[in-house]
Amino acid sequence: MEREALLIKAHSLIDWFSGYPGVVVCYSGGVDSTLVLFAAHLSEAERVIAFQGVAESFPIWDRDFAHRFIRDHGIERVMVRTRELSDPRYRDNPPERCYFCKLELYSRAAEFALPLGYVVVDGTNRSDLSDYRPGLRAARELGVRSPLVELGIDKQEVRELSRLLGLPQWDRPASPCLASRIAYGLRVTPERLARVEQAELILREEGFVLCRVRDLGKQALIQVERSQVPRLEKLLRGGLADRLLALGFEAVAADPQGYRRGSLAELLLEGKDRINTSQ
Repeated sequence: MEREALLIKAHSLIDWFSGYPGVVVCYSGGVDSTLVLFAAHLSEAERVIAFQGVAESFPIWDRDFAHRFIRDHGIERVMVRTRELSDPRYRDNPPERCYFCKLELYSRAAEFALPLGYVVVDGTNRSDLSDYRPGLRAARELGVRSPLVELGIDKQEVRELSRLLGLPQWDRPASPCLASRIAYGLRVTPERLARVEQAELILREEGFVLCRVRDLGKQALIQVERSQVPRLEKLLRGGLADRLLALGFEAVAADPQGYRRGSLAELLLEGKDRINTSQ
């Protein structure tokens, strides 16, 4: 997109928040919600609050980024301990798991914001509407607004606008919650979430910025960028597999096709022999 068109979109996004007595941004530290939070911060809204749910499924690298971003820009923050793991519907990990997670987060945000007359917003962008996102239903039910969707801003434009505004996260890979790594039907537990987080921290130490450790029960399926698969396989043979097995997995394998969105559901539907999803 040309710079002039981007500037128009940036001004439209900032202006979206003007006139509100308060804006509560459900903030995850991801690319989308960071752009929304920063635009609100630049606006004429009287009060802007970064609303963060604290949960075991929130990766430490996103927590650290969010903390630095909020601190560096002097943005007000409210943190609440969310209770999705106490909901058996969430723990059972059905395909609509994200609905129960977002229902908890947005309910807590609404409880805080609505008595004050503040608007609650999230970072959903237009591209998300074409994906399977059960959490969007929770947003609709609780009146959470999505400025990026309302202004027709898609994922690519989010990155371009973030770069234009000098935001450090403009090229960060997508980073969904840790529960998204656990195969549907396997129970979501604090132990499983911690195991996935530790495994991905190990991979990040090895230089894999974009990586997923898919918890398939007894097996961990590791996904990195396709061009990095040969390097991953070499490291697994050289001792990396042992470090991951020490976390409690019985087997570790590299996905030869590399990382791609929706691959966990794809693998389960295909019923490949190498996948063991025993609980």
